[in-house]
Amino acid sequence: MQLKRWVRFVALTLSGLTLNCASTTREGPVPASTLPLRIQHQGFSASRPPSDDWFLNRHEQDEKTLVYRRVEPDKDRSSFIQVALQAFPRIPQSNEDFDLLVREAVTGPSQSDGTEVLSVEMEPRALQGQYCVRYRVKSVNRGSRTESAQTLYLHDEGMICQHPAGLGSILFALYSVRETSPDPDAQLQREAEDFLRGLVLDVAPGVPAPSDAEVDQARPTSLPQVSDPRRVPSCAELVGFWQLMPLDDPSVNEVEPWPLPYQWFGILPDGYFVSMMTNEPGSFSAEQLEHIIAPVKGRSPTYRCRKHFLIVSYPFADLNEMWAMSRFKRRAGLFKPAPFEEGEVVLRLMNRDASRTVYRRRLRRVPDGR
Repeated sequence: MQLKRWVRFVALTLSGLTLNCASTTREGPVPASTLPLRIQHQGFSASRPPSDDWFLNRHEQDEKTLVYRRVEPDKDRSSFIQVALQAFPRIPQSNEDFDLLVREAVTGPSQSDGTEVLSVEMEPRALQGQYCVRYRVKSVNRGSRTESAQTLYLHDEGMICQHPAGLGSILFALYSVRETSPDPDAQLQREAEDFLRGLVLDVAPGVPAPSDAEVDQARPTSLPQVSDPRRVPSCAELVGFWQLMPLDDPSVNEVEPWPLPYQWFGILPDGYFVSMMTNEPGSFSAEQLEHIIAPVKGRSPTYRCRKHFLIVSYPFADLNEMWAMSRFKRRAGLFKPAPFEEGEVVLRLMNRDASRTVYRRRLRRVPDGR
């Protein structure tokens, strides 16, 4: 779901046109208590809500979106929680610019159905080292009436955070109440706030970003030093941008599927594996590569890790590549006279039964340049 569609969704909420929480699919609603304690989505994970007043409809979920609705005894009230990995229409250039994009997103386009935004509150927060904005929007819809002819108030509260995936990626978390009271229900607020506190940003599929306490101690993407040649890099340590470096003896590769000499790769926190290959040399920072690959990211292969293997999947071709993550050590004849340097890794493409290496990539981490 693109951000414009999300903003339109928020606008529909403000106009009182959201689906009634009694809506179901052919499968019926799924009570919260029947779900796992945590649900993993692309770029984030979330605890289930605290009571069976909350449920989900499977047709409203996808890999980047989680929606819970609440059973409401009051027919004039509907409420839901939604969390989604989204992207701003442009990459914010500062925290102030981020604040501006948040305000535009949560207030939505101008309304023509009698909805009036009464108040907007915003304050900066941090989640796992990422800049966030906590917001609260209160509106009244004077053009929509309940069966009892009462005015509808709309309460939208949530948090928008920068996501470690970069490229303008954000985590958009919202709980929304449509009711006749000018003040939201206190019990609903407590339950929704508990849910928001359970959100976790992931830097790779199933790998949480560092906690706030860890952010100042070490970068989650730092690689092992050359002085520790025994350890294989973890999946989280591979996240970032990489440049292909030449092998001393290219003939060690049995195949050459990618003959262009200059190649860059992005192993992104939200599970995408992107690449750029050219005949022309170039010098790029990680920030520049983020902008270059942004238009093609959604059509790129995805990856996952299994033990010491990086598995790259091409859904459009029904193809999987299995890359072994090599240790940080020299091999005679392979890299001489160009041994590993700090921040380098070798990925080895395995044959179909993973019994033999058929191709090697020597990669050097691209500096941030921010």
